[in-house]
Amino acid sequence: MADDPSSVNGPGSGDDFTLTNVGPVRAGEADENLSLKPTFIPGQLVAGRYEVVHFLARGGMGEVYRVHDRELGEDVALKTILPRSADDPMTLDRFRREIQIARKVSHRNVCRIFDLGRHTQASGDDVVFLTMELLEGVSLRARLRETTMAPDEALDVVRQLCAGLGAAHRKGIVHRDLKPSNIFLMPEDDGTRVVIADFGLARTEFKTDGQLTVTGTGEILGTPAYMSPEQIEGKPATTASDVYSLGLVMYETLTGAQPFEGESAFQIALNKLREAPTRPSTRVRGLPLLWDRTILRCLEKDPADRFANVEEIPAILAGERRMAWRPMRTLARRPSLWFALAAVMFVGVGAALVWLFGGGPDAATEDPAFELRQSVAVLGFENITGDPENAWISTAISDYLTTELGAGGEVRAVPSESVALARAQLGIDHVTTLGQETLNALRDLLAMDLVVLGSYSVLGDGDQSMIRLDTRVQGVEIDDIMILQPVTGSPNDLGDIVVGAAAEIRRRFGLDVAAESVATGAFPDDPEAARLYAEGVVRLRSFEAAEARDLLERAAAAAPDSALVWLELANAWTELGYGVKALDAAERALDLSEGLGRELRLRIDGQVHLLGGRFDEAVDTFRSLWLIYPDNLEYGLLLAKSQTEAGEVESALDTVAELTELPEPLSRDPRIDLAEAGAAGQLGDANRQAAAARRVVEASRLIGSSVLEAEGRVVLGSALRSVGELDEALSELETAQRLSQASGNRPGEASAQYSLALTRLAMGEMEAATRETETCLDTAREAEARIIEGNALNLLGSIRLRQGDFSSAMESFEAALELQREIDNHRGRADALNNLALVQMWAGDFRSSVDSFTQLRADYRELGNPHKEAMVVMNLARINAARGDLDGARSLFEEAAGLYRAQDNAESLAEALFGLGEVLLTQGDIEGARTRHEEGLALRRDHELGSAVESEFALAGLTLAEAALGVRGYGEAVDELSRSVATLDEMNRPALEADALNYLAEAELGQGRIDEASAALDRLRSLDASANSVTMMVLDINQARIAALTGRPDEADTILQGVLKEARTQSSYGVELEARLVKAEVAALAGRTDAARRAFDELRREATARGWTLVADKASAAENRLLSPKP
Repeated sequence: MADDPSSVNGPGSGDDFTLTNVGPVRAGEADENLSLKPTFIPGQLVAGRYEVVHFLARGGMGEVYRVHDRELGEDVALKTILPRSADDPMTLDRFRREIQIARKVSHRNVCRIFDLGRHTQASGDDVVFLTMELLEGVSLRARLRETTMAPDEALDVVRQLCAGLGAAHRKGIVHRDLKPSNIFLMPEDDGTRVVIADFGLARTEFKTDGQLTVTGTGEILGTPAYMSPEQIEGKPATTASDVYSLGLVMYETLTGAQPFEGESAFQIALNKLREAPTRPSTRVRGLPLLWDRTILRCLEKDPADRFANVEEIPAILAGERRMAWRPMRTLARRPSLWFALAAVMFVGVGAALVWLFGGGPDAATEDPAFELRQSVAVLGFENITGDPENAWISTAISDYLTTELGAGGEVRAVPSESVALARAQLGIDHVTTLGQETLNALRDLLAMDLVVLGSYSVLGDGDQSMIRLDTRVQGVEIDDIMILQPVTGSPNDLGDIVVGAAAEIRRRFGLDVAAESVATGAFPDDPEAARLYAEGVVRLRSFEAAEARDLLERAAAAAPDSALVWLELANAWTELGYGVKALDAAERALDLSEGLGRELRLRIDGQVHLLGGRFDEAVDTFRSLWLIYPDNLEYGLLLAKSQTEAGEVESALDTVAELTELPEPLSRDPRIDLAEAGAAGQLGDANRQAAAARRVVEASRLIGSSVLEAEGRVVLGSALRSVGELDEALSELETAQRLSQASGNRPGEASAQYSLALTRLAMGEMEAATRETETCLDTAREAEARIIEGNALNLLGSIRLRQGDFSSAMESFEAALELQREIDNHRGRADALNNLALVQMWAGDFRSSVDSFTQLRADYRELGNPHKEAMVVMNLARINAARGDLDGARSLFEEAAGLYRAQDNAESLAEALFGLGEVLLTQGDIEGARTRHEEGLALRRDHELGSAVESEFALAGLTLAEAALGVRGYGEAVDELSRSVATLDEMNRPALEADALNYLAEAELGQGRIDEASAALDRLRSLDASANSVTMMVLDINQARIAALTGRPDEADTILQGVLKEARTQSSYGVELEARLVKAEVAALAGRTDAARRAFDELRREATARGWTLVADKASAAENRLLSPKP
């Protein structure tokens, strides 16, 4: 189960330019979480019984839907098997096992599973599914992300957990994978119901009639972070294992932390096996001793020392039952820990730790110590024959050999991508001889101990040709060289050639020669497919992702069973921005990964989770990999990335801190600082982001990595722009562009150009921003960098919108939307639709805008993005207000405010209060409006938000309304509005300044100061490019007031007739009422008393009936002022 708070039975930042409201346009955050097209559509009838309501989520096994069971007459969850796995007996067995197990346990605290079924699609494809109880709530993991629980609240959760586990244990069933993400909290009328989900890993503790049996010793299923010591050691899980996992859950529920500490993730795992846990009372001041003792009893190392019956735990915590207490025993020495943690195997459901090496728990006699494995970098092989037709063989052999040497986990094989980058940085064109200076530089870059290099030649032609491979292994000293025996073979046997070379290297260095071979099964055995693969990889590493994709697609067609071809194709699709295609290719690689090493299979599994947006699962996978291979920097970086994507930013920063504790030179890798900069950016800590980016730049320059230096400068430029250091940001980004251009990194160049455009826009240089954006578009299209292209189209539309060019803005946003649909980027598509809906609203096309926003709200809800869903609610509220539906607008503004309060989002909450205040003002509730605006102002000031001026302007508008009603003087309104205009001008907020100038003109006219009012309107006209259609209609209304006051009533009537026509066309009801009010005032000033009284009366009655009380009151005040007999 996922941890997304919006989840129902399933799983649920950058510089992309996303419009967020009808105020000034501003940048949002990139959305990289991609979505798949569901198998079923709403309204579809499945198996003649289940009507699909809507798609919920996609998990590791398949898809989850909310469906209506026509026979039961209620909604249930329907969970499918992925189409590729539908014929897999093991997968079907898991589904049958879930039903068998669940049916054994009938309890309100255990998710009920109903039935297994099969549905035949119109295409003839069968879809296997099971139905289960619909869980509508949040996971405990999501709840704990907000805050920990106090003991009283936690006790209710523990009581229900123990009841559910107890029911399972009485049936002899062990859950084996209890963790916060498998526990759901479901609100009910009488409290919260706690439900344990995902019994798919469960096993019976004893055999019953040949049905469910324990897995063999050595295979462990579950999540490592919540495993008991016996599970880590490869022993069978028992009910005591669930008690241990429950203790971990209880500990985390109260403290928000795990009970074991260490300098690294690996050390934490070791301490779990040999150290006593940190007492929870040391983390939570005032925690009752009874909780301390109970949790520590659950966490005893020896299963026999834990609670024998899980159902006695709540009674002990409630003081209803006594517990005999004894101190925790510390395990001083635990042999064979390294071996217990040394290998990982992917078994379909998740990561499984496997007892790989022989000897059992008594084989070792000394405590293990974490030491760096010997590391090897395959530098490449020289093409002796010089025939360019055979150049691909060097890449193929290097990649094959790297993968083969890394199999088994005894050595750390430096990734081929890192080696290729190092060669480019150091300018190593030939690999026959390496000097000491080059060796030293390679060690600094790659943290390697050995370099494998050599040469090859192709002898003969056609089917008679042979490949001879000459290999040398060189240490970090120039005279430390080992020459291996040549290996020869046919091009058809390239995998065997590599396996032979790898075996010789292993033999020379005393490694396990019998380590599993992966090259013969993972890589294409067809020479043409191998050539296409190798050439595609070279293109990919040269930033030519489009060419790489084409080559790798041909390779996949020629060798459809090669897992690594599909994996590299997934990487190419990712670089191009086609997330769904990338996920399809990665899943194909995973399906074909049976013959790969355990380490590589887990890495592919992690990549599948990342591409599928299942970030919590990615965190679990990469944490497991890093736990087993703590000297592998790549896994630590991938863990930090996954944590950042999952919203666990503080955990990501903790991971980064641990990476800095690795031995040098690993700890000096600039990518560590780059990961910190990314996480800091997600936190909104621009100063920390800038500091980390500066370290990236400095470290990259020291090692000569222009690619990383350019990336660091782009991040630095973005951070500097956030804190207003625009000149320095511009300098950094221009340097980044030059570096990327020099290295041939076209996507990197486009990224720098995009950030440059944003910076120019922030500097107010509209034309320069336009040119930079158009240049970025050209570069992105040449590089087929589709995500950057989409961002640039959004930015161009936003610039056109600021310039008042609605037609061009619409074209750009529609193009962005079409692009996102093309690459099937669900999040990007939603953001593009948001921008399109906003420009429709700004242009006055409310009907189209409402349709777009309504669809958008459903999209953001499905994507699990409550912030953007609240943003859409705000915009729907604004449209309702503009169309005259004040009650609807008020309800939506209140809903948005509630959503933002729950998110603790002060700035957006202030915006919602602004809108709510304006609606209340229109309804005549001036004091209610003042309360909302003052609360918004306090929020903005308390959080030092630059948007405080918006609340100040709104309060000035209240003064103007009171002046129109005769409650206050117009002079006060003029003073307050003049200050707002000056502040908005200083802050470069032209759209809001235009509205303030309209208010100021009205206030000046209230004092009879026609020249001053005209001056305000003239200034507004100079801001025409930043004013929307409503603002310009109000300007015309003020111009009509001036005409009437200067004895030109006919001209005023003509102006107002035009405004009324446009307002009705755009369904802008508020503007229509204001124009009618002024039209009545014009009649009164012209001496048409009867007509004026009729107009005032009709307006007053209609406005009152529609709830526009302020307009009705203003009509009465104007009538009294203009038509009442003078004393």
